[in-house]
Amino acid sequence: MKRIHLLTVDKPRVDVECAGHILYSSVIANAKKNPNFNTPIKFLELELPEQELYRPPLTIRAVDCRSFGRYTLVGTHTINSIHKYMYYPLTKRAKDAQERKKSLYQLQCTGKYIINRLIARLFKTAIKLRHK
Repeated sequence: MKRIHLLTVDKPRVDVECAGHILYSSVIANAKKNPNFNTPIKFLELELPEQELYRPPLTIRAVDCRSFGRYTLVGTHTINSIHKYMYYPLTKRAKDAQERKKSLYQLQCTGKYIINRLIARLFKTAIKLRHK
């Protein structure tokens, strides 16, 4: 990472803020040796308006935790349209329809493979008969 105020970023943390709620990540003890978080998945449940116009932005901040309890802001980014990152759980009916569609597609692909192999064999046989 880049240097901030002439010091390297050794113990970074990421804060995600949306609608006044902040989700803090765990602090990476040594970013040079292992730049991964201990708990990679965290989530935040929020009640948001359905209309995108009224949805609040998503703010991501990177913070360096320094000695003596000091925190230095490393970087920040704001996402105005969060609809790409929202999770909508599927209903039971939608899950069943998705599974049926997937299995039907797999059957179609298998059927196409068998038909293509059959056509290739017939074509090879026709070529052999033609040359005799």
